[in-house]
Amino acid sequence: MRNGIAGKIRAILLRDIASPLTFEAAAKMLGINDRSLRRQLHQQGLSFRGLRDELRTQIAAKYLRGTKLANEDIALALGFSDAANFRRAFHRWTNKTPSQFRNE
Repeated sequence: MRNGIAGKIRAILLRDIASPLTFEAAAKMLGINDRSLRRQLHQQGLSFRGLRDELRTQIAAKYLRGTKLANEDIALALGFSDAANFRRAFHRWTNKTPSQFRNE
C-alpha cells in the first residue's frame, strides 16, 4: 500500500483501471499542476507510469492466479488494446509470460 501522493494516484487509477488516466488528468483530479505532481513523485523516487504499471502488475497477477480468464479478457480489464500488448508489458514487468506465471 502506498501513502501520500502515490496512494492518492493509486486510488484514482483503481477507480477505472480499464481506462487509465493520463498524467495530466490525474494532476487535475488531485487539484495540482503537472509540474508539482511530477516533483512530488520524484521526491518519493516514483513515476506516474511506474505506479500505473505496479498496479496493473498486481491486478494481472491476481487474475492469472485466481481466475481462468483468458489473456484477452485480462488485457481488456487492464486497459490494453489487445492481448499481445498485455503479454509484452507483463513480460517486461515480471520477466515471465502470463502463461508461465499462471502455471507456477
